[in-house]
Amino acid sequence: MTFDERYASWAPRSRALYHQASEIIPGGAGSSARTAKFGWMPYPPFMAHGAGSRITDADGHEYIDYLLGLGPMILGHRHPVVTAAVADAIAAYGTCLGLPYELEIEAAMKVVDAVPSVDMVRFTNSGSEAVGSAVRLARAHTERRLVVRFEGHYHGWQDTVYWSNHVDPAQAGPPSRPRPVPAGPGVPAELADTLIVLSWNDPESFAKVMAERGDEVAAVITEPAVFNTGCILPEPGYLELLRELTREHGALLIFDEVITGFRFARGGAQEYFGVTPDLTTLAKGLGGGFPVAAIGGRRDVMSMIADGRYSPPRIRSRTGGTPRSTHVKTCSPAGGRRCCCGACFSIRASTRICSCRWYTAMPM
Repeated sequence: MTFDERYASWAPRSRALYHQASEIIPGGAGSSARTAKFGWMPYPPFMAHGAGSRITDADGHEYIDYLLGLGPMILGHRHPVVTAAVADAIAAYGTCLGLPYELEIEAAMKVVDAVPSVDMVRFTNSGSEAVGSAVRLARAHTERRLVVRFEGHYHGWQDTVYWSNHVDPAQAGPPSRPRPVPAGPGVPAELADTLIVLSWNDPESFAKVMAERGDEVAAVITEPAVFNTGCILPEPGYLELLRELTREHGALLIFDEVITGFRFARGGAQEYFGVTPDLTTLAKGLGGGFPVAAIGGRRDVMSMIADGRYSPPRIRSRTGGTPRSTHVKTCSPAGGRRCCCGACFSIRASTRICSCRWYTAMPM
């Protein structure tokens, strides 16, 4: 009997669910990392529930969970204190108010208190969203376009950083100067001109690039310890070199702590290694299994978001890339009708249409 045959007889319910899911969900799972293409052959086990350190699949088999949701479940599944706190917060506040509320301040203060580099923080929905924000913010702050990243690191799926993750060596170029390779189809090849890809833990190549083009570099983005490609710790002095040369050339240092944040230490890998970046991205351990992420960093850099120098007001009025569902639509009692959707605050008395084109202002 082959493995596939034994597995099918051992997990028939998972097999049925996999075939059902494959009809309506690409790959039969909500993430490519959980599909057969990425090693779950011939199909992944479908889970029924989890508690503490253990999960149980649809066929009733119990496992000790070393996967831990690909990182975030550092307190285990359904921790009673966390579960009760979330349920209480939903009951007390709701789910999406569309305007600021006090709990945001409390959560932000905890991040600022824990992470050494973070003076200010903005929450997002995913690590990819946080990294995309960090890259754009670095380019806006420095008024430069080049981003230095390292081969084998994963910084999410956005086009600006979805490069040179697990690269075919035939395409990668020499280790001393790798060429940018898109991590998948659909990534515009033109973006290669905005990236410099280097080998991790190679101080000579990094110093050479910074000597040649450091004044063009907006940011250097790195995992402070690589966990997307096995586990590769920085060589002694390497993170310090990144810090020294980025500061010397006026570039920002971004630590992608989506995996290492709140896990290496309470303050992440930056606390553990004693190297402070300009911007930090957080997810996974931050949310403990809930879709919470954040970007944080130096006050002068993060202030660009509040000043409107990072993105126009209509983008700042969105949550998770979609318009907020609970915008207030009113008018101004003093001359003209005003849309208070948070996207423009413009007065268009003659047309009664908000200039953001999303909302119709309502009369008093």
